[in-house]
Amino acid sequence: MTLREEITFYAESFSSIVNFSPFDKEAFDSARRGFQTFEYDIRNLEDLPLQIRQLAPVSPLARYASIDPPLIGAHSSTVDPIDVNMYFEASSRWPENLVAIQEAKIEFLLDIDRRLCSAHDNITTHLGRENKELGNENLAFLDVIYDTGAAFRVRIHCDLEEILLERQQKNRTLEHYVRDEADETLARFHWQFTTLPLHTQTIATFCTRLPTLSGSIRLAKQWFNSHKLTSHISQELIELFVLHVFLHPYPWKIPSSSTTGFLRTLDFLSRWDWRDEALIIDSAEEMSSDERLEIRKNLEEWRKKDPNMNHMTLFVATSHDHSGLAYTRNGPSKLIASRMTRLAKAACKLVKEEDYNLDPVDLFETSLQDYDVLIQLSARAVKNIMRSAASDSAARKASQFKNLDSQTGKAPLPIRAHPVDVLLGELGRLYEETLIFFRGDSAADDDDLVVGAIWNPKLKRQKFRVGLPYNFHGVDEEDGNVVEVNKKAVLLEIARIGGDMIKKIEEVEDEEEDEA
Repeated sequence: MTLREEITFYAESFSSIVNFSPFDKEAFDSARRGFQTFEYDIRNLEDLPLQIRQLAPVSPLARYASIDPPLIGAHSSTVDPIDVNMYFEASSRWPENLVAIQEAKIEFLLDIDRRLCSAHDNITTHLGRENKELGNENLAFLDVIYDTGAAFRVRIHCDLEEILLERQQKNRTLEHYVRDEADETLARFHWQFTTLPLHTQTIATFCTRLPTLSGSIRLAKQWFNSHKLTSHISQELIELFVLHVFLHPYPWKIPSSSTTGFLRTLDFLSRWDWRDEALIIDSAEEMSSDERLEIRKNLEEWRKKDPNMNHMTLFVATSHDHSGLAYTRNGPSKLIASRMTRLAKAACKLVKEEDYNLDPVDLFETSLQDYDVLIQLSARAVKNIMRSAASDSAARKASQFKNLDSQTGKAPLPIRAHPVDVLLGELGRLYEETLIFFRGDSAADDDDLVVGAIWNPKLKRQKFRVGLPYNFHGVDEEDGNVVEVNKKAVLLEIARIGGDMIKKIEEVEDEEEDEA
């Protein structure tokens, strides 16, 4: 085999990891064309209460960055919609109350729903509500599904929300927890309606300019997914890691293949000293040296305030966000970031040792030995839940319109959230002080629904006190007042919460304990 043949075989082997196809770009292009059609239909609606200023897609499907390409024209058991933000022109007609604004959004979506269905007979719609505890956050979305298979999930932006949340955040007369809630809500608002649209536009633009960027991103996401890190490291952050390699290829040229881009991303992650180095991604190429210096000073100040990195670990600044916090406000933690670095170093070591004899599958092999608990989910139960939820939504929609035939009424609609996301979100909320869960992306997990978990390293035997944030039991100590986490009881609680979705829970035995 010649060197060229070896390189070709090497690249094709990596491509098979995420099932690359020559038609993938066309699938992504079809999704973007579908969005253009959707935007045209929305803007042509007459007599809307407010003038639409912008429609912005904010989904990996719309920026050539999802592991699996969009399935336009091919329905599976469910439909994966493209998230879209809708921005209206500034208006004084919005109510000056956060909860009332959310109710007004619902009325707007219902109005758009009626107008779309009246104007187009090839559209199915469904109004959904987010699972939010607080009434002052965005509660509603509208799913719009074309008979071609293109689907969009619309959320409405209201500029008055930002003003009201900032007032709450700065109002010192309010209770401390109210200001904290406003701060968290405002951060999520900025992420959804400011950061994501700019990010999607940036990644989509560079994927168009750099043909191998999309494949590199998809390989990198599959790597993070295989090692069950995607529940702690956002898709958008992974995309920035890969983009950085393409924007700063020195001492090499820009990666000429998806495989090269992916391997260089692993190399970067293995060498990046995120404890002392900020990741600065100047996609607009407008950042001055003074701005870069200021970003580095911000990182130094954060490290002085939080030397143990309990609140902020990775500092990632972009052309649109110099704070360094937009992409990492909710993680990863120091534990997760350290694991990411170790895995990247191990992958790079394997590549160097094996060279062209490397089997690419080895880089994506999931290791389950490092976890304390393995939770095996039932793929059948998950699919049944998704199928039932989509069918029920379609049936309810069909019952409102008698002119729809039985086949149309049974067409699946998007579900609010993936069942695995809901379950793991609830477990993470209930046991955040007890267990740290690791899992891959829900959409890519159908064949390997195993969730790893480790007991919180901070959990140690301690003297009993009121308000311990975990299930505990007494330990036979001399003073008789020492407790530790009741692992068996916690796992039984998890089994009860998961119900049919959980097939088996297995505790991984500690080899050192076995030897003892």
